[in-house]
Amino acid sequence: MGLSDQPTAPTDEDRPKKRPRAQQIRNWLGFIRPYADRYAALPRGERMTVIDDLIKQTGSSENTIRRFIAAAQVLETHGIRELPPGVRYLPVASVELIERISKKDPERGRELFKLLLRNGGGIRYFKEMLKEVSATEAPDKSDHRGKDLWLDDALEAIARRAYVDPGELLLAGFDQAPLRRSLSLFAKSAAPVLVVSIPQDRRAAVFDESVLVWSSGPALVTREFLRNIAVAVATFDWVVVRCATLAPDVNGLTADMLARCRERIILLSGLDDR
Repeated sequence: MGLSDQPTAPTDEDRPKKRPRAQQIRNWLGFIRPYADRYAALPRGERMTVIDDLIKQTGSSENTIRRFIAAAQVLETHGIRELPPGVRYLPVASVELIERISKKDPERGRELFKLLLRNGGGIRYFKEMLKEVSATEAPDKSDHRGKDLWLDDALEAIARRAYVDPGELLLAGFDQAPLRRSLSLFAKSAAPVLVVSIPQDRRAAVFDESVLVWSSGPALVTREFLRNIAVAVATFDWVVVRCATLAPDVNGLTADMLARCRERIILLSGLDDR
């Protein structure tokens, strides 16, 4: 073997480039605030430019950036745009947990936000509060399907995608859907609230975060909710997802999907950047 055949050490250009280490952002609210304002002001189709810019700046994941923006938006609804004097750090997870509590018990949610801004509580404490509220105040599903105005928006969105009149859509409970083989794939605790039958043998699944019961723990329920959405994409023509606090998680899931799958998901609320 000649000298020219000798293996050479890889150069810097040959080595795969590592993703930059994520920047530690202690005052994430102060950092994200101007970007969250810019994000909200842009049309939905252009919002991803803000996410991409922040990923490049910080090295953080898309999901982390989305959580920052969503948490900043939640805090703004409570009149909080910056950290109050004396508050050094505000855990994003605490904001998310209290917002979930607020959905079930608004008064307790307001009190817990006040506690958080006094450097009180903690993630473990707020998880226990969420478990307590979920166990004692489980949402009533009985009148959910027929009375909520958002359902009209869901049906109109499905009809537009399917090029049919909303009056042609037929609604049924998930347990009555013709899914004999795939029904067992769905976790019942986070199953669709409705199945919509569409002319030409098509169908859509409708998910609603507000009916979730969190007593088994936020992490488990969130995982089952996301898993069910992924399964529904494989078994339905369209998937409608109504979400608020889980919007960053749902967007993280859809971002990982193939484009042809992502296009069949209809988000009614939360962060929709497609």
